[in-house]
Amino acid sequence: MTRRALRPLRAALAAVLACGLMLPTGALAAGATAGEAASAAAVSLAESAATPSTDDEDAAIPFASEASPKGNPGAGAFTIAEFTIWGVNGDSVSASDFAYDETAKTLTVNTDKHFAIQNTDLSEADSASIANQSWAVLQKAAPTRLIIPAGRDAHITLDNLRIQTAEPAILLDKGASAHLVLADNSGNYLASTGIYQAGIRCTEGSSLTIDDAVPNSGIVPEHGMVPRDATLENGMTVKAGDPLSVLESTNPGVLVARSHHGSGAGIGGNGPEPGGAMTFEGGIINASSGSQAQNYTNGANCSAGIGGGAGGSGTNQTDWITINGGRITATGGYHAAGIGGASYGSFGDSYLDSTYPVMNKVPAGCGNIRVNGGFSRSVGGTHGGGFGQGCACPHSNGFTIEINGGTLLPIGGTGDMGATGATVIVTGGSLGNERGAGGFKFGGTAQDAEGNTLKMVEIDLTADVGTSAYQLLDWDLLVDGKRYDYGAPAEFDKGHLYLWLPNDIVMNSEVTVGFTYLNTDKLDENGKPTEITPL
Repeated sequence: MTRRALRPLRAALAAVLACGLMLPTGALAAGATAGEAASAAAVSLAESAATPSTDDEDAAIPFASEASPKGNPGAGAFTIAEFTIWGVNGDSVSASDFAYDETAKTLTVNTDKHFAIQNTDLSEADSASIANQSWAVLQKAAPTRLIIPAGRDAHITLDNLRIQTAEPAILLDKGASAHLVLADNSGNYLASTGIYQAGIRCTEGSSLTIDDAVPNSGIVPEHGMVPRDATLENGMTVKAGDPLSVLESTNPGVLVARSHHGSGAGIGGNGPEPGGAMTFEGGIINASSGSQAQNYTNGANCSAGIGGGAGGSGTNQTDWITINGGRITATGGYHAAGIGGASYGSFGDSYLDSTYPVMNKVPAGCGNIRVNGGFSRSVGGTHGGGFGQGCACPHSNGFTIEINGGTLLPIGGTGDMGATGATVIVTGGSLGNERGAGGFKFGGTAQDAEGNTLKMVEIDLTADVGTSAYQLLDWDLLVDGKRYDYGAPAEFDKGHLYLWLPNDIVMNSEVTVGFTYLNTDKLDENGKPTEITPL
């Protein structure tokens, strides 16, 4: 993508930072101090936080309304149990590649070949019925779960797959890895109902990647953008400096992963396991655990949406949760983080001894989490942090949180972001919520790659973009006229960006922000969204 020249605007000190506006950040607004919001506009946080309902049965399931009710199985399709399976990406599979145990209701994947799977009965598999009806519509979900055994590297395309069982709908044994692709326009639901069970179980020693139908092909974002010229596995070419949206499908599949009891993660560890190595590349993903009921019997409502099961860390000390793309909403139970750690247990060791018989009593820290791109909303419970640490964790020593690009909107009851003792590094992206710089609850200290202490600068761009969540296509940040190395956000939060800059810049320097965004409300003559560079 061709970089567009910045066109600085100038305004009085009472104005907030806007696109192209050069303004000493030490005087962001009349009467505002460093680190305080430059805009006095107050919007109800509940409107954007997607705080989970206290009534689990009424929780909305955000499936894409345009999702197709039925996929079309490819050549060589066959059925096992409640599923139809066929080879993809040039691979052929047969029933001999799987082991079905009718008594245990398990289907073990014994192949590394690429295959697609869907429910054979798709009579109630359309996204509209899922979105508009209650959980009862899922009673026809398959009772057979998938197991990826140790040593396997499974490649599975989910094309309208619905599983709800007492144990994890997809279970990765330690030593297993799985790459899940969400087929375009598909709606997929993977849930557990049992105690200590994750929706998708990926714990230490296992690895999981979730992507949409546009393969990222090993591209790791840098500065919130595509880092190099590359040809993707589907033949599509991308260029260095392209926005990460070029790696996203225009019709992404949807995945809902859920632990109903809440003592396992939506995606991650069973109770009390940590989450494993998990990478999110694309798709619309909603991961949740439990509800906002205060009950914690048998670890209920104590697990993260993505990360640790009740009593477990987000990851162990060496694994990482990595977000490179996609659109993620992660909701933890009453006592847990949206993305990160579960509740360690304010109930005391006597409770842990009786209720968590396998509890190792290692503090359930935040885990290692890295955000390189994409849009993520991380909602913690009333007794949990939004992003990072859950309830009653004494510390997260040895863990690191990195925000290098993308947009992250965390909100929690005990704090929005951070973890006691963890290292938090921010080198890019928009990190904040509608509480703004003055109200954002940050646990710990943020620093950049050089160790400089950072403060939030809230930029109100509603005069230019309104309150829409438009995608950013091009991005520049200059400090005192020189380009500043700061990773690109993915999109606006209702017209706002939340940047983190060193204290001396916040107090003393002149900052210029330039960008181009995709206006999905203004279509060109071909019916496509238009690219806008505000003047």
